[in-house]
Amino acid sequence: MTHTLNHLTAQQIYELAEQKAREEYEQQEATRREQLQALKAERRELLSSHREAQRRLQEAQRAELAHLDGKLLELGARLPKDSPLQGRSTQRPQAEQWLQIIAQAPEMTLANIRERAAREGLPTHNLPQRLAQLRRQGRVEQVRRGVYRVVQQDQAVISGRGRETTPVHLVS
Repeated sequence: MTHTLNHLTAQQIYELAEQKAREEYEQQEATRREQLQALKAERRELLSSHREAQRRLQEAQRAELAHLDGKLLELGARLPKDSPLQGRSTQRPQAEQWLQIIAQAPEMTLANIRERAAREGLPTHNLPQRLAQLRRQGRVEQVRRGVYRVVQQDQAVISGRGRETTPVHLVS
């Protein structure tokens, strides 16, 4: 090799050195890319296994909580807001519960509704919104400020929004 280098000009030797450096750099880059791909694949597998383990843990947690919440329900307690059984209760829908409370008297004040709802275990923090919703549905009417009554089945009319209201069947 020294024999061939002796016959080359400085420019040619420089180009050979540059080419050799480029080849080494490309080889290092190829090795680096392979390592990056292997590490990324390992990371994806690790994340996937962690997600799967977390999903299994959450399912087990939900099952345990549902079991305990079921026992709480059997004993007559209210479900916590984050209960897995929340929303899947075997009890009647809340709207029907509100109507039953309001129907206990011909006319009922907001304070009386709040008191009876608290006794029934219904949330009262959004009572004005709940009553407004029932009014829009035509199921409750406001007699005067703070006083409400259930709309009887024969009084159900077309509401102000042009929809027919659902008749209310009161349980005696």
